[in-house]
Amino acid sequence: MNGSTNRTVPGKYWLSLAAIVVMVAVVIVIVSDGRYAVVSIDGQRKIVGFSSNGSVLATVDQFGRGHLWDPSSAQPLDHLAGEITGLRFPFSADGRYQVIQRPGRWAEGHTRWPKDQQIELVRTKTSDVILKFERWRYFPAEDDRIEFTADGKYLVAYATAEVNEKGPQSRTMVWRTSDGALVHSLRSASFQAVSENNRLATNFSVIDLNDGQSVGKFALPGPVASLRSIALSSDGKCLVACIEGGVEAYSKMQLFDMESGELKDEKNIPWGHHDRAAFIHEDRLIEARQAINLGGAVSVWSVEPNRYGVVWSVHSLSNNKRWGVRVGTRQDPARIQVFKISPDLASKSKNQAQVPSIEFSIGDWGGPFTSSISDDGKIVAVDFDGKTIVAVDTTAKKVINKWSVKRKGFQPLFVSPNGRNIATVVSSSKGDASVRVLSIH
Repeated sequence: MNGSTNRTVPGKYWLSLAAIVVMVAVVIVIVSDGRYAVVSIDGQRKIVGFSSNGSVLATVDQFGRGHLWDPSSAQPLDHLAGEITGLRFPFSADGRYQVIQRPGRWAEGHTRWPKDQQIELVRTKTSDVILKFERWRYFPAEDDRIEFTADGKYLVAYATAEVNEKGPQSRTMVWRTSDGALVHSLRSASFQAVSENNRLATNFSVIDLNDGQSVGKFALPGPVASLRSIALSSDGKCLVACIEGGVEAYSKMQLFDMESGELKDEKNIPWGHHDRAAFIHEDRLIEARQAINLGGAVSVWSVEPNRYGVVWSVHSLSNNKRWGVRVGTRQDPARIQVFKISPDLASKSKNQAQVPSIEFSIGDWGGPFTSSISDDGKIVAVDFDGKTIVAVDTTAKKVINKWSVKRKGFQPLFVSPNGRNIATVVSSSKGDASVRVLSIH
């Protein structure tokens, strides 16, 4: 049957540092064709992502605070903080801590330099504020150069240490999350990367955060302005740098030994502006992502020196990095190509293109495209025109559901790892943002 149900769910919104105001988030559940539920969570401007098992959806509200939800019912799950895994920034991976980033204001006495961000580190369950600091000027993305270590013990951020007559003076700073104590304040650096074993690399040095010991001095070659992103391997022994302006207008990837500082390998990247690099598959592969407003392309290559250049070029990777999807070809804009991602499948030939594991067309659709894929590679979500989202069963090779939505600018799609839900940010009837969760099964 067709119908709709309105459900009111309490949500907490912090409007100032001094007071807590409890507002109401309206959650509308619409049942379509008796099978598919659409859940709308108002007041949420950003999706962080799903937990590793797909049972929890993390969002950020218009005041910068993160929230946890049941994606099927939109019931708040903030009380589960610290009991779930796989969350991304602004949460720590275990959900115990979160960073709240508030819009800044012009500072009294320093009208030349705006405060871009006012930041708090809080405990997710209790909302206790552990730490406050500021970031002034030139931060294009709110999650730019601020991150938790994998174990949640430290928060690393490029932040303003002081403001003098020369302007804001920023440094790479490291705080202990348990008590907010500042444990490291490092020379201003253009980039930073943290390994899973708590090594911190900048474009000047490498230190071990656990004992504060220097692992070695290091300087990336070439002008800093050409750097787009750096990342460390899980053991902190290798660093990858994505650099603009490679051979024949290509960008390039450079792989360094962090203890010796030597260049181990260099490979070309066909697309530029890769702002997010990471080691995956036990450090045997590297991924680099474009910003979503530049197309969101993902390049994956092997770290082995006998492999040439990019191994896979896809539009999206699954949460577990084992599947990739590419939507559209020159001949067929609605063609779905699904790739199995594994270092053992990486081509050894210089010009050998990867063959899709699954390939089929789903009809006559136009672009541009945004896509996402489940952890088993069986469900793909595609936004074809900013107004229509479809769910595709890659085993049956057909569209199994579609929804009409009004998307808010360039927004990514998120398929839950278990393939049950799709989440995206849409424009509400009032023109502000809300999160829409679409039930696939």
